[in-house]
Amino acid sequence: MPLTSPIKSYDPTWPQQYAAEEARLKPVFGSGLIGIHHVGSTAVPGLAAKAEIDVLAVVWSDDSLDDWSRSLTRLGYRRGGDLSPGHHFFKRDVGDIRTHKLMCAAMVMNRSHGC
Repeated sequence: MPLTSPIKSYDPTWPQQYAAEEARLKPVFGSGLIGIHHVGSTAVPGLAAKAEIDVLAVVWSDDSLDDWSRSLTRLGYRRGGDLSPGHHFFKRDVGDIRTHKLMCAAMVMNRSHGC
């Protein structure tokens, strides 16, 4: 798969695609979820972008990271490279096309998870 997707004209279905994914993701985090947000270029109306829905999940703690990882795997996600402590990255491809990127940011980090 190419490392980057081509830039496409704004797609008015991107907000609905995000909303559908938000509904799938919220149960993964349960009461640990502070907020979930559509971020990145596809969140800006009218802006051309890579057709990859970026999601930011803000959680209280990453103590349940192993549980999230299992649940996210069942939803078609796999781990990507974490950029910094408390930042956990997941990606979802459908076929050979990247469709979603999920960044999980923890307010309190479990030091055993390292990064």
